[in-house]
Amino acid sequence: MLNVWATWCGPCRAEFPALLRVARRHPDVRLVLVSADFDTQVHAVREFLAAHGVRDTTYLKHESDQAFIDGLDPAWSGSLPATLVYDAHGRRVASWEGAADSTRFEAAIAAAVHDPPTEEVQR
Repeated sequence: MLNVWATWCGPCRAEFPALLRVARRHPDVRLVLVSADFDTQVHAVREFLAAHGVRDTTYLKHESDQAFIDGLDPAWSGSLPATLVYDAHGRRVASWEGAADSTRFEAAIAAAVHDPPTEEVQR
């Protein structure tokens, strides 16, 4: 499960506790966090992650916004937060823009872990 977020993004901050709770309930699911914060905000990112006890793989976006968007998914508008969920074979089974709650995270994980690969369940 890949989540793109930023410390300055209210919806990102709001969904973060639910995202972490769900990810921690599923130790077989790898959570990858990508901060869209600016390089000058590294300290704020580290403080935010530490305050939430994050020990998952976390990255800070360094390229231009458009290059990052196109590299991740050219159909993505760039809105934050953005979540993409992949199965064990690297097939995307769910993706969405905007904040989600525990129910949506759980459904996406269920699709990635338990359902046979078909088409994306959400877009």
